[in-house]
Amino acid sequence: MVTTILALGIGLLCTNLWPDWPRPIRHLGPVMLTVALVVNLYQSWVKNEIIWGICWAAIILVGVVQFFRGLRYKEQLKGAQEWPLTKGTWGQNYKGGGNHLVYYDYQVNDGYYSGVFVAGSTLERGLSSRLDGIRGKRVLVRYRPEMPEISTIFTSDQVRSSS
Repeated sequence: MVTTILALGIGLLCTNLWPDWPRPIRHLGPVMLTVALVVNLYQSWVKNEIIWGICWAAIILVGVVQFFRGLRYKEQLKGAQEWPLTKGTWGQNYKGGGNHLVYYDYQVNDGYYSGVFVAGSTLERGLSSRLDGIRGKRVLVRYRPEMPEISTIFTSDQVRSSS
């Protein structure tokens, strides 16, 4: 149990408090948490604690599912730097899952679409007020030509368009 608490602390520290850390260090937290959960599952199995074993197994299963969802999302956005650009508009922002999320709307041909952009951690001070200030402003959106409902936003596109 102590290993889980320590791993959770490291996980939160590495992924939320310092999101600009190099990628290997940021991924240390979730790896530590996974190792701790597997150790807890093993200990529950050795001690014949069936209920705790089921709990740990369920948590590990949820983590594995989330990992594969992330891989699928990355695969969906493969080659996105070469996708065509269209103009969109920033919409409402909200907090969800430890992140500030901002909706955006865009139009391709005769279809209207929307997407969501992860703007940063909920622990980042002053981010909410800055995000309130961009509502209604223009944003450049990259969309997949064969499936325009799949889109993404690159900060590099925004910097180039403002200069």
